[in-house]
Amino acid sequence: MNRSPNLLKQILVAIVSCLAVILIHSIAPIQAQSQPVVAVKTVYYPIKGATAGQLRQQMNRLGPISQTSGQRFDARTDWYVRWNYQYLNQANSCQLTAIRVRADVSVTLPQWKQPANAAKGLVNRWNQYIKALRLHEDGHKDNGIATSQEILQLLKRFPAKSSCSELGVAANKAAQGIISQYNQRDLDYDRKTQHGVTQGAVFSG
Repeated sequence: MNRSPNLLKQILVAIVSCLAVILIHSIAPIQAQSQPVVAVKTVYYPIKGATAGQLRQQMNRLGPISQTSGQRFDARTDWYVRWNYQYLNQANSCQLTAIRVRADVSVTLPQWKQPANAAKGLVNRWNQYIKALRLHEDGHKDNGIATSQEILQLLKRFPAKSSCSELGVAANKAAQGIISQYNQRDLDYDRKTQHGVTQGAVFSG
């Protein structure tokens, strides 16, 4: 049976239209990292001394200062989470795509420059203390990494909005909310552990 030219044209248009829909849906899924980028660095401040009292005095004088309380501590962990994305705008609907999240974690710890004649008992005591101190700071580090993971998941499933400007404001506000939650977790963690005391991070002179 012969088809008329007009009918063939309609069929071709329908095929092209179907292909266009398939192509549009093929780019619609959100593009994002599978995991955030995490960069961890450890910064040491040197201390010296031959007795526990001298080491305690050095940490009291040289330890990092909290930005929130202004109090000096033996160690400190700072984390910063950043994110960026692009917009996919089509059919009066805007969604996030090309999502990238990064966490930068900086851990500050004391580093004892041990004298050649350092007492074995003091060395053992110091090593135990540093191990406990690292354990405590790891809790803060983990909070920073968890923040980046949660923000990435949030942005990946963030619902589309009618405008990209509205979407950007809403997504950033939601991500900042996660940061606030984990900032509070850091405070609660310090309160619960007494800044590491309950974990053995205690060094007296």
